[in-house]
Formats: sequence, structure tokens, C-alpha cells
Amino acid sequence: MTRIAENKNDSSVVFGFLAAVALAVAISTLARGSTTVGVISMVIAIAITAATVMIRRQPTIEIDITDDEIRLTNRRVADITVRRERSGEYVTIGQGPDRAAGWFLSAVEPSGTITISLFGFNPSEVSATCQQHGWQIR
Repeated sequence: MTRIAENKNDSSVVFGFLAAVALAVAISTLARGSTTVGVISMVIAIAITAATVMIRRQPTIEIDITDDEIRLTNRRVADITVRRERSGEYVTIGQGPDRAAGWFLSAVEPSGTITISLFGFNPSEVSATCQQHGWQIR
């Protein structure tokens, strides 16, 4: 079994940048004497920083890949599992239909298509690990 953990660094960089922009706006507007806009910007910067800390402290989402199944483990919702016995050996790793939605791993089973979001994961790493365990990537 190979376990791949979610990488939260990308979201931290984005939130850090947004907090820095809000802080810069707060400082510049307070320096010019616009107290209301400055205080609102400062509150926004603090809220973004608090949200970043909360996201970083949440349990890490993991993908477990074995020869028989691919399982997304998320402690907040039910696990999502793709089983080789139901889907064959083929999985698809690709971007969503509008390309802005991110990357997904999907497999067709008799009950329908199972889709796992790869948000926070490196699609190339997931693909290579699947291939190491005998899964065929379409």
C-alpha cells in the first residue's frame, strides 16, 4: 500500500498573499486617515489569517493506493473507494470539463462513475503510484 497525503502548502501561499494584500491596504488607508476602510481591511486580513490556520489544522486528506483499490480517506466525510474487481484495471486522471475545476481520478463501475477530486494532490504523483500498483491510466 502506498499512502499519498494532501499538500496544503498551495492554499497557504494563496491565503498568505491575500492576507498580505489586505494588510497593505489597511496600513495605507490608515496612514491616509481613512479609519473605516483601514479597520475593515485589518479585520479582513485577520479573518483570512484565522481561516488559513483553521485549514492547516484540519486532518490531512489521504489517498491509499493498493493493487486492489484506490481509497480517498477524509475524516469529515465518508471514504470514496474505487475497487479493481468492479472497475477493471482502468482509471482516468484528467481535468474537469471546464478545466478550472481541477484534476480528478475517475473509474467506471457497474453502479456508475466514481470520481475522486485530486485537489491538494499532485496528479503526476497519483498517476505514477497507480501505475506502480498495476492500474492502467487512460
